[in-house]
Amino acid sequence: MLGSTGKFRPPRTSFDVSLDRRIRRLTGRPKLGAQRLATTCFAENFVVLYRQVYMVHVATGQREWINHFLPPPLVALDFGPHPNPLQPVPPPIMLPPAFVPVLDCNPGLLPNGAPRGLVQAVGYILPWHHRIEARRNNNQRMYYYPHKRSGNSFVAKIKLPADVKRTFQTLYWSTQVQNYRSTD
Repeated sequence: MLGSTGKFRPPRTSFDVSLDRRIRRLTGRPKLGAQRLATTCFAENFVVLYRQVYMVHVATGQREWINHFLPPPLVALDFGPHPNPLQPVPPPIMLPPAFVPVLDCNPGLLPNGAPRGLVQAVGYILPWHHRIEARRNNNQRMYYYPHKRSGNSFVAKIKLPADVKRTFQTLYWSTQVQNYRSTD
């Protein structure tokens, strides 16, 4: 399990899954052209999964993560709300790509001194409380690189050595129900 997104609220973003190995070993910084998956909570109970590329931003002249104009190279399947064991499971639905405005998570101001605003993301809308699978096309691999929290970015705090990478082909989103106790 990579972690919980139960604390996601708009506009928090997670980006700890890479589509390639274009990461510098010593510094952990991406190389130009590196691609990663980002998930941003854009509304209560909805997350968008989209692709970013590390390149030189036209407006700032800086190396930054830019939202790609194509959806991620994934097949996203929605198996619906968690099934009742007494009911038959319906077949999955392939999610279509959609355009969703998300907050630009790059640090700093724009060259004109304005704060960063919304930018378009092309990706898949993932409803909460649904079982969803996202698989790479042509059985290609994805890579997990743990990150730390920074500003509006949020990832689960998982303690792994810096040189550890996890490789996989399918990402799963699911609901976890827990019992708990509390006091006033």
